[in-house]
Amino acid sequence: MTIIESFEKAPIENLISVLTSKPKKVIYLGEVSQMKASMIVYEKILREKGIETEIILKGIQKNNLQNIIQVLTEIVEMEEECLFDITGGEDLVLLAFGMIYERYKSIKAVKMQRFNINTGRIIDCDCDDEVTFEGTFTMDVKELISVYGGIVMPEDPQPMVENAMEVVDKVWGLAKTDSTSWNKSISNLKEFERKGKTNEDDLRMELDLKEAKEVIGEYSLKRQAVEKLLKEFYREGLVQNLNIDRDRISYKYKNLFVKRCLNKAGDALEMKCYFEAMNLENKGKPYFNDCYVGVMIDWDGIIHPLEENWKDTTNEIDVMLMRGLIPTFISCKHGKIGEEELYKLNTV
Repeated sequence: MTIIESFEKAPIENLISVLTSKPKKVIYLGEVSQMKASMIVYEKILREKGIETEIILKGIQKNNLQNIIQVLTEIVEMEEECLFDITGGEDLVLLAFGMIYERYKSIKAVKMQRFNINTGRIIDCDCDDEVTFEGTFTMDVKELISVYGGIVMPEDPQPMVENAMEVVDKVWGLAKTDSTSWNKSISNLKEFERKGKTNEDDLRMELDLKEAKEVIGEYSLKRQAVEKLLKEFYREGLVQNLNIDRDRISYKYKNLFVKRCLNKAGDALEMKCYFEAMNLENKGKPYFNDCYVGVMIDWDGIIHPLEENWKDTTNEIDVMLMRGLIPTFISCKHGKIGEEELYKLNTV
């Protein structure tokens, strides 16, 4: 089978029928110069999935209906079985699809269908009660980003630990009471920790207060806030072996996951959103088929070594969720939300 696509700016619309139907050949109609760069990405994705579909580019004059009809006629005459994908595309191309289908439906093996991105299902558009793919199709976070030519670079492994929600709820219980105080207290704690030292897999902290006093501004106020915060952590079982004396504070994080939840002020809200999404169910099944926290996206798909002094275009999304083919982007702000944050999220 040969699928014929009207080339779209949105990569998901160009690829979805190919990914589900796995045809022998796909022909994209559009301006060849615009399509070439995308084909490198498309071929890479298909090969990674073991799909050996041949990709062919056909140039058309997008505003010339007669030219489009001529190109389509040549294709249909040459191919044994054609499927017009009308998931998206230029108006005149879609019109030409309909005209050619009507002309050839009785004499050639031609079909029409479209993919419903919202439901993940193929829709029969030629009324023959046949589609090339049954059921629903889904993508995970990494696959969706790769379709747009990027890659996901998680700074940390995705948290998948036992009793994670219990830890997250304890941390969030402390954080949600006063966001301003929480943000300042966590910031103060990290400032003190940078002047201390760690051991035992980075879990045990030893803060030398003599040294900290010399270099930390507003030392007395910040120390009070840090001691108060650590005592709250100790009561909740988030840190162990807490010892506070005149010149030294020492403690041990319960585990690496606890430490990660307390790494930055905003991590509490991010983890709360992430695990609530992970645990959300619909009729006994996970509502989202993929969840990611701390999604660092490199948009050219190439990780450049630091010594190359290359400025990569990257964005970070706090939480990203996939339900079928629909992504949800979440920006977590534990406090006031500035206007620029809306523009950042919209741009990604």
